[in-house]
Amino acid sequence: MNNKLIIALLVVAGLGWWLSTPQNPPTAQPTHTEKPVQTHLPASLNTSLILVSPESAPNTHDSSSDILQHIHQLEQCYQEDTCRFADSDPKAIYFAVGSTLADDLDLLIQQQQRSEQIMTEVTATAQRLMAFENDHVRAKALSLLALQPPSTNTLSAILRGIKDSHDRGIYQQAMMEFSKYPKPADRDQVTRFLMAQLQHGGQFVGQIISQKVLPLMDEDNNAQWEALLQHLPPTSLRYQYLQANLEEYRLLQGGG
Repeated sequence: MNNKLIIALLVVAGLGWWLSTPQNPPTAQPTHTEKPVQTHLPASLNTSLILVSPESAPNTHDSSSDILQHIHQLEQCYQEDTCRFADSDPKAIYFAVGSTLADDLDLLIQQQQRSEQIMTEVTATAQRLMAFENDHVRAKALSLLALQPPSTNTLSAILRGIKDSHDRGIYQQAMMEFSKYPKPADRDQVTRFLMAQLQHGGQFVGQIISQKVLPLMDEDNNAQWEALLQHLPPTSLRYQYLQANLEEYRLLQGGG
């Protein structure tokens, strides 16, 4: 038989066998089931901060001495890293201590506003907390110092406390406090500080200084402010605010 004919017959026979054999359907692949989206934070993240030690925070009915004692306890445990809260995360403790200190200072502010008596320890505590690394605490400490008589120690505490701050509110408040120090030595110290911050500090801090500086200008520092203006970018708000205040100062000096 012809070889080609034999091959053709074999192909036909094989095809017929394949068609007559039942074909199994393809095996279904298992469907991947996605995990449900988690809509709640883990319980550990929902835990609110609870001050366990030192003792429970004071209230408006407590004396200044009690509030000061609580502040000292907080300062000590924070410095020694022994403050105990429900959340042991260092950042959480930092914010919790800062918030509690600010609340304590607010109580002292309320008491000071109701009384004309000045406690030396209250002033010293506010001066010390100007150096605390939390702008909320610094702002409250500055508000408390604003209720105290001006002093060289208070001025130094304010200058040290706000040096590294970028908070506009603190600088606005500090600019008002600086007007309470007209003595030449104090005014010179303030002027040098503000000029350095205006030229090398943060953008928004510089804007606040240049905008609020008019009450701090006098015949002793006017030339310094004029010279500083030449070192500021003419298109900056710092330049524009300072230039406007210098023009206003000249008008006031000329009786305008």
